[in-house]
Amino acid sequence: IDKYSKKSTDAEPLVLEASVGKIMEFAAAVDANPILQALIDQLGELGDNDTVRIKMSPAERGMKYSIEIQDGVLEMIGSMVPQDDGF
Repeated sequence: IDKYSKKSTDAEPLVLEASVGKIMEFAAAVDANPILQALIDQLGELGDNDTVRIKMSPAERGMKYSIEIQDGVLEMIGSMVPQDDGF
């Protein structure tokens, strides 16, 4: 019991990294959708710039989170916003 009561500072961070393009390709394989296919084509033009990374690490009295979204994902999201509604 005593060994578990000691504070540990050597905890490894948890990192989740996902390619949005690969996830969307899987979704398109499950359900053919022309809008989804257009977004996949757009991501393909941007290269390997489609990664979302979430990192969680321990901090004193809690957790520290960091989210990194690459430019390609942001451009894809921006292309989904209608341009004629005053944006």
